[in-house]
Amino acid sequence: PFYKLLPEYRTNFETVDSIRYVIEPEEHSRRLETGDIRMRGSFSLKWCRYGDGESWQESEGSISMILIEKADSFLIKDLNYSFK
Repeated sequence: PFYKLLPEYRTNFETVDSIRYVIEPEEHSRRLETGDIRMRGSFSLKWCRYGDGESWQESEGSISMILIEKADSFLIKDLNYSFK
């Protein structure tokens, strides 16, 4: 569960100076009965920690999510990702 990883996420974000995050959707669909939008694709992530100057680290992987339409935006109902 996410709450068990929360301390690790907080520590990581406290030490990061810059993040570049790109999601490339590969397929998506809308469930007619719920209106939820399901998306699957890949992501790439680059980050630089405080004090590292221009020393960027990189990672990539797959991502899927379920979105709920809310007014003129979307909320994330479910999010799954894994690193290569």
